[in-house]
Amino acid sequence: MVEERRIENIEIARLKPAPRNARTHSKRQIEQMGTHINVLLGADTAQGEHPAR
Repeated sequence: MVEERRIENIEIARLKPAPRNARTHSKRQIEQMGTHINVLLGADTAQGEHPAR
């Protein structure tokens, strides 16, 4: 039997961290992830150009 799945839109305030997922990221790590996402998407970084790869 195949389980039926659905997507539900909820308010951000209702989101809670998963108790078994203890991962947290520093501000620096979050900034690095954002920079990498921008590079992957072809968007400019805050400096106006892509960092060296």
